Amino acid sequence: MPVRSRLAATLLLLAGLAAATADARPVNRREWANMLLMALGAPQTVPNQRVLLAWAWVETGAVVPGCLWNPLNTGRSAPGAWSCTRAGIKHFPTCNTGIYAVADLLDHGNPAYGYQAIAAALRANLPGQFVIDAIGSSCWIGCDPAAKAAYKADLQTAYDDAASPAVLDAYAGVTVGGDDADCPMVGIARAVGSNGYFKVGMTGRVAAIGTAHHGNMGPVNAPVTGIASTNTGNGYWLSGRDGGVFAFGDAPFHGSAAGNNSALTPVVGITGRPNGYWLVNSAGRIHAFGSAPHDGDMSQVVLNQPVVGLTATPNGLGYWLVAADGGVFSFGNAAFHGSTGGIPLNRPIVGMTRTPNGGGYWLVAADGGVFGFGDAAFHGSLGNDPPGPTRPVVGMAATLDGGGYWLLHSDGTVSAFGNASAGCG
Repeated sequence: MPVRSRLAATLLLLAGLAAATADARPVNRREWANMLLMALGAPQTVPNQRVLLAWAWVETGAVVPGCLWNPLNTGRSAPGAWSCTRAGIKHFPTCNTGIYAVADLLDHGNPAYGYQAIAAALRANLPGQFVIDAIGSSCWIGCDPAAKAAYKADLQTAYDDAASPAVLDAYAGVTVGGDDADCPMVGIARAVGSNGYFKVGMTGRVAAIGTAHHGNMGPVNAPVTGIASTNTGNGYWLSGRDGGVFAFGDAPFHGSAAGNNSALTPVVGITGRPNGYWLVNSAGRIHAFGSAPHDGDMSQVVLNQPVVGLTATPNGLGYWLVAADGGVFSFGNAAFHGSTGGIPLNRPIVGMTRTPNGGGYWLVAADGGVFGFGDAAFHGSLGNDPPGPTRPVVGMAATLDGGGYWLLHSDGTVSAFGNASAGCG
């Protein structure tokens, strides 16, 4: 790519930091790398982190970060983005937009440029050298062979230097933007006993809509993946991708699975019951804490697609797991009502929620498609008007009486159906 205007980048960065909300905190490149890996569905392993941090270092260095929320200096267009250099490198308006714009480019950019090989190498958790080879073989720096060879050599040097923990920390500590509130949302949970709800982002920031707020996470070691309300609605638990559990309000801490999950099988969700909760990882393994019974899991079964979420029965004596292909697995007193496991989907399933009496459940896909089973009535979907690639649907929650539901987008907006209030979100 041509020489960047680092002065312009600096001015934009300062403007973005000044505009951040008072309780916001800056986001560093380690958090950015983890969020990008999560958006790509790639494991959050040290080699993957190291290669992304080295890549960002080659692109934008240490003293002067690149354009806001764009440490890889992509020119990918996205809603609200504009050029911040003469070369057309984009300034992204939010953390969410930047993360998903890069993920979309790596997945759906011009195939002739070779970006898909980079995403595939990250998802396969290949050694960093293979990812560097993929980047160097792509047209990220341009398609001129000499330029590509020089760029690959720079990547290799930065990656080798990052074998030193001190260097890796220096790479990771550079700020990419000033407001973590804008980072991708990942989960939504209705506050039990009300029609208010909580929504949480990858950085652990929680927004409370129509109910009380009980706190946020500070900087996290691993992205947050889910949120569950206590049985009073006066607190919540957050789950981390590494199995960590964080309790707020009247939510008691009963333990976590930190250290018990490989980065290749991250924790993807949490659901609660009085005085207990369950975590599930992508391999379908259940971790039960407090009063939550362990009624079985899918950890000894080879799944067609990874598990992406779970929800508990009304009395907390069972639970359902859902996979990305819509396969549903029932345990304890959770009855099986159907699935989309055999139905071709346009986009993967990203979450589920049950009806008030547990006689049915809804599944939601990333494009906003909604599938109801059992007594789960269909109240509408985004199937005919899917969101763009920078704001996929990431979860859903049902209203108190099951007469409607909310679909949460990664940018924090909420689409409401049935008797769910459109003004809440």
